[in-house]
Amino acid sequence: MRSGILQRIVPIAVNKVPLSINQDIRAYVPKDKKVLADFLSVYLTSQQDALLRLVKWSTTVQSINKETLDAFPVPLPPKDQQVELVKLARVRRKQIERERERSRDLERLVASEIEDVILGTKQINQ
Repeated sequence: MRSGILQRIVPIAVNKVPLSINQDIRAYVPKDKKVLADFLSVYLTSQQDALLRLVKWSTTVQSINKETLDAFPVPLPPKDQQVELVKLARVRRKQIERERERSRDLERLVASEIEDVILGTKQINQ
């Protein structure tokens, strides 16, 4: 697996339709009914820091070799726990996105207030 994006994130996704990939992407298809693809995605996404430590750096592109990625440990809780973990992760990610939006709103507000003070349309309240 290789890409410049590995400088900051290991992209993880669950595919829902047939697709083709090239040699720069790794695809894992759970062959055991005990492993849910959504759980695998949730777990690997939660392990970004550990996955990023597997990245090999070069002058042109970053990579994770197949053997290293294949050896990455993935716990296998019972299927009902996998389902619950996926639900929990979805709820928490929605909360995270709401907080990010609040943060973006606050950044826009601060920028607007700074501009208003500079333009003289607003006074700084002490």
